[in-house]
Amino acid sequence: MGEILQWILLAIAAVFGLAFGVQKAKATKATKAKEKAEEERDKLKIVNILQKDADEIKDELAKKKAENQKAKEEVIHDLEEIPEEKEVPLSEDIKKLAADQYDRARARAERLQNDLGSAKR
Repeated sequence: MGEILQWILLAIAAVFGLAFGVQKAKATKATKAKEKAEEERDKLKIVNILQKDADEIKDELAKKKAENQKAKEEVIHDLEEIPEEKEVPLSEDIKKLAADQYDRARARAERLQNDLGSAKR
């Protein structure tokens, strides 16, 4: 009878041990699932923050693009308003002064060239 009681107690201990092992495995699995879910949540938070920042940057760029386009149109409009200047006919005195200045510059260039040519010899 003592042996039977030992076998029964051993079986009960085995059942409790097995139940404890199963519960421990379930707890470990639940802990891993929880950690994985937390990691995924953290990743999604980061993605959300990055998307928010990207949207703000896109909004700023769109605003600046609109401002630049407006400024460009204003410049184009201002340029269109500038009247084209017509050539003013030069007076004979101015033409004569320009011709005299050209002649003096030409003569000076020839003198310099002759001086350099004679210095090389």
